[in-house]
Amino acid sequence: VFKRPDAADAGHPFLNFGARAVHFLLYVGIFAMMITGDSLDEAYGLENILAGNGTMPENLFVYPERAIHGYVGYVMTALVALHIGAAFYHQFIRRDNLISRMWFGK
Repeated sequence: VFKRPDAADAGHPFLNFGARAVHFLLYVGIFAMMITGDSLDEAYGLENILAGNGTMPENLFVYPERAIHGYVGYVMTALVALHIGAAFYHQFIRRDNLISRMWFGK
């Protein structure tokens, strides 16, 4: 039903490599956020807060896992911004109609 289009060409081998790397890192980052968030939850019993049986700690920055989770979040924010910028580059500078290729059946 869904046919995956060929990979978009950015016009330079370095940019093509960067596109593959960013896509890979986005997936890695999603799993890293889940793992670090879950480890923070498990290590310090933060699930009780979600269940309504506890209060939020005054400072989450005292937990080492929180720092890792935060840094991964910063990297993910940068990757998403880079990804959006690349989509605009394709759409408005290269004019290769990349955004329309993302819709179903196009």
